[in-house]
Amino acid sequence: LRIGHDGSSYRARLVSNSANRLTIDADGPERIQMHGGVIYMRPLNSEKSAAFVANGAVELYHDNAKRFETTSTGIQVADGSADINIRSGTPSNAGHGYITFENVDGNGQPRDVVRLQGYSTGNGGYGELRLQTAFNNTLNTRLTIDQNGKSTFTGNIDVVSTDAGNSAAPELKLYRNSASPADADYLGQIKFA
Repeated sequence: LRIGHDGSSYRARLVSNSANRLTIDADGPERIQMHGGVIYMRPLNSEKSAAFVANGAVELYHDNAKRFETTSTGIQVADGSADINIRSGTPSNAGHGYITFENVDGNGQPRDVVRLQGYSTGNGGYGELRLQTAFNNTLNTRLTIDQNGKSTFTGNIDVVSTDAGNSAAPELKLYRNSASPADADYLGQIKFA
């Protein structure tokens, strides 16, 4: 099967051959190919942008390098990288983004159970991280780390050791990283307020 058109400013082709392959060409190197149970979208003849696999993955590419794919258990990001970048596309002095983990309750309703929140202020130059967990279907902030490194916990903090040996565990250490603390300098405190 060959269906073609050639005009003064564009061309289009629909080509099929005996190898169970179908190719749709536009004006230039762009094409859509279908063969072997996979649909490829190619902005250039030798470069993939997306692949859709029958009964399988959806793959997304950047400059012909796979960056994202679906799996039978969720998603996988960037074959050789553990980096996930989430960026707000709207310029502002303050912004935020979420990574939310959901489950489905006994009534079939989706529920947020854990959320990571990233906040920025001051033209985006300062960041804060918040960890929230759900209790009775309401997310509450349990840990906040601000732009100065101050960590604030909400709720109880348990230090638990599963060591069955005879070591003195668990340990809670307060450490001040100072090469020459001044006389009468605090080396660490536990304050009860």
